[in-house]
Amino acid sequence: MDIVLLVIGLLVVTYCAIEGFGRSILLLFIFYITTIVLGMVMLSVHFVQNLGNRVAEMIGGNTNQSLFETLLFLALLIPCTIGIFLLTHYTIGSLNFSRIQWLDTLLSTMTGVILALCIIAIISNTWGIIVSSVWQPEQTWRTFQNAYATSILRPHMQRVLAIYHELLFPFKMSRYPRVYTVNF
Repeated sequence: MDIVLLVIGLLVVTYCAIEGFGRSILLLFIFYITTIVLGMVMLSVHFVQNLGNRVAEMIGGNTNQSLFETLLFLALLIPCTIGIFLLTHYTIGSLNFSRIQWLDTLLSTMTGVILALCIIAIISNTWGIIVSSVWQPEQTWRTFQNAYATSILRPHMQRVLAIYHELLFPFKMSRYPRVYTVNF
């Protein structure tokens, strides 16, 4: 898990360093808005899924709501994130500080680090939710669960997610989606 997260983080930082400070800040802002929108979608899905679970329980079935919600979240987050990266690249002109190139590169790299930390903290937490209950095939679940349990980055990413959690202030009025909560 750590290698996957580090590769994702490195790709994000490199992309931001190449794109420049203006686009990197814009990417960070759009990612923030995207996570808020996806969080609202997940709360809606949670409500609908709860209704379905109650019906399933009444007729004697069982469900794995957290796995469904988390996989749906990833299925939305990954294309949305890639989409915003491509959208900002192709639709917005250069926003670089051309006179002070070293400062632009430094600021865009720092912004990329912040964006990468947010992305990999959410992915790490999502991974934890996926392995929080057993699913089939069990051997695959054990492999994923072991990768999560032995992750060196996990405690650090939980701290990052705790900070990002506080920045998602629109959810303070109702409740936070499970994917943005450290202790799921």
